[in-house]
Amino acid sequence: MTRLHADPIDVERGMVDGGSGAERIEGPAHFHWGRRSYVVHAVLDHWMEAGNWWRRTGRPRTEPGGAAPRLDDGEREVWRVEARQLHAGRDAPVGVFDLNFDWSVGRWSLIRVHD
Repeated sequence: MTRLHADPIDVERGMVDGGSGAERIEGPAHFHWGRRSYVVHAVLDHWMEAGNWWRRTGRPRTEPGGAAPRLDDGEREVWRVEARQLHAGRDAPVGVFDLNFDWSVGRWSLIRVHD
């Protein structure tokens, strides 16, 4: 079962296991969701979602005053990670979480929890 969320989270990047015996990669190493802290054990998958790329066409190349236009096309980077609650001990269940980095606003959020 998958539960959808749109909760803001704080993420600390670092070196993590790439999953399936892959090398260590730089990615989300810890995240804080609500009052709980989680440590990432492995990155299971990682992808980019282009968002509404078609909104880019037909827009002016510059804003009034010569500034580059701010484009919010919804591009985001998604990290599917395996993580465990940090202070719950080794017996704590491991969960699978989809963490989202929204490039247009520079903010992380939790978008899915897989049971």
